Amino acid sequence: MTLGLRQALLKSASTLSWPLIITPAEVGSPLQIYSDGQRRLHTVYWPQDPEKASLMDVHYSMENAALAEQIPTLAGVTVEEFDPALDMTLVAGAFRWAADWFALGRLMARVPELTIVGLQQEGLPDNIFHEWFLAAAAEKYLGVEPRRGARSELFIQVDPKAASVESHLALLNLLLGHMGLEARFNFQEQTWRVTPIP
Repeated sequence: MTLGLRQALLKSASTLSWPLIITPAEVGSPLQIYSDGQRRLHTVYWPQDPEKASLMDVHYSMENAALAEQIPTLAGVTVEEFDPALDMTLVAGAFRWAADWFALGRLMARVPELTIVGLQQEGLPDNIFHEWFLAAAAEKYLGVEPRRGARSELFIQVDPKAASVESHLALLNLLLGHMGLEARFNFQEQTWRVTPIP
């Protein structure tokens, strides 16, 4: 971990309430943070390759962590009662990029210049939800024309500055619905459930 990025991480982490653990990531993996809403703990997986981390990554991770503390139920998903044929990789992708939409809203409010530079330098998307997320971010924050086929409007119709269980739920179900997945998220008894559409 370079000294400058470590200092930025620790400075941002000082504003968090939950403890934070820094551990090495797997070889080739980028910077990631996992916030455990039940244990109220953040784990930062720091990349072994310094090229895999940037100041934008640090700020993004810390905004995700702060969001998890504000709304602990957004810190992770427990999947119950789902169709075994459902592609859970897609479901996990929807959950992750929906949460990142709200973290992006926080970033734009706090460090807009850095966020805009980060968006301009963003690489290729990992999955369809990441592609839609990037298109929505470019359209909303960079003034880029909507890309044909990218469902940016799904993200844009949900206010990224209004994070709540309800807004997260609305965005998740928009994303799943437009993928044609025969399931919907619901939230009951502090647990996210993915249930088949009857």
